[in-house]
Amino acid sequence: MKIVHMLILLLFMSVVEGAAAWIWQDKFSTEVSTPAEQAGNWRLVGNESSWNVDGEFLRTEIRPRKPFGVIFQRLQFIASPGPYSNFTITLENIGVASAKFGIALGKNFKDETPPGEIEDIGYYLFFTNDMRVARNLGGHVGEGQRWNTHELERMELRFKTGRFQLFAEGEARLDFKDANFRTIDSISFILAGFVPNNGKVGKAWVDSFTFATPSLSVSSRDKLTTRWARIKQNR
Repeated sequence: MKIVHMLILLLFMSVVEGAAAWIWQDKFSTEVSTPAEQAGNWRLVGNESSWNVDGEFLRTEIRPRKPFGVIFQRLQFIASPGPYSNFTITLENIGVASAKFGIALGKNFKDETPPGEIEDIGYYLFFTNDMRVARNLGGHVGEGQRWNTHELERMELRFKTGRFQLFAEGEARLDFKDANFRTIDSISFILAGFVPNNGKVGKAWVDSFTFATPSLSVSSRDKLTTRWARIKQNR
């Protein structure tokens, strides 16, 4: 009887939420050893890093194939397909050592790319202590930083049709618009760093990732399935 009542409640919640925000959250359970094993949720882009779930944290580390160079590695969010036009991303207990770590928002300008050439992708990189712009994830990450915050309890990134807003510990850090980024094609964790000759590599960690949007088209059945899976997991 309890299960029946729970199903009725979930159905009611899915109908009510149709006009409200849709939320997807990953608390990085230790039931799986790597995010790549969470089928349909994340995709690793790059082969010079390791990504593992340990102690209820997602932990990543640069694993260079050769010393001395700049490395950009992404773990792309694919649980909800893009393009995205209105969303909020919240990270909790995020930190970094000897590298830069945060969220990369990418826009594919394929309509402006001549035939036969490599697709041109622009990125805004929101790190714990800096913000950078990158093209095809190339360039120099450097040692510079806008804020002396290698660790944050809460980092929040909001996007709405070209407007970017960044918050750290509840305080506003950035608020700007870019008319070329009316939508976002990819959302990823980004790990970037410079590998010196002494072999010292960067690492980072994060406790949870939450993606929320009021405009995501998700059926009531999909929402019900997601919630039911969570309830079973927490029983």
